[in-house]
Amino acid sequence: APSGRKMFYSAFREGIRAGKISVLISLRGRLPAMTATTEMREGVMYVKMLGGFSITYNGKVIVGSSKSSISQNNSLLQILIHSREKGVTRDSLEEFLFADREVDNAHHSLRSVIYNAKKIFEKAGLPKINYIISEKNVFYWTDQIEVEEDALEFEKAYLQAKQCKDEEERLQLYLKAVFQYSGEFLPMQAGSV
Repeated sequence: APSGRKMFYSAFREGIRAGKISVLISLRGRLPAMTATTEMREGVMYVKMLGGFSITYNGKVIVGSSKSSISQNNSLLQILIHSREKGVTRDSLEEFLFADREVDNAHHSLRSVIYNAKKIFEKAGLPKINYIISEKNVFYWTDQIEVEEDALEFEKAYLQAKQCKDEEERLQLYLKAVFQYSGEFLPMQAGSV
């Protein structure tokens, strides 16, 4: 009779052939020897957006937890970090942050939220850099500090696996994606981001 590990790999390979990541994720719990842990490197900001929201720097949780509340600061950080390469327009940020409330001056309110978000990092002892940059009414997350975001790493591994021709390499990439996945993308923000 085949071992549990062989059965897992067989089911996993079938999931790969079928291209069904949901099947692969459901199989994850059957292989306890593998974990999704990543060795945390000094000076890297780790951002969790799958299954909850948190930011960790040098082993210290700076923002959030698995039950992180929805706040304007968290919402601002989530959208800017997740969209850090292309940026977010002022109008989009104002709509995202203030659509559900009456705000007299959205520009002023946005500046206030940005100021408060920056203070979070200052109080936590992170490097004194400008984390949120504005260029021609588009806001960007700084590239002065390395960021590793679980949702982006999951997506990269999954897309690489889909393109990969070598079955063993594809298996490894799908495994990386599956073990990176830890829940719904920003569950407290469902439908917003």
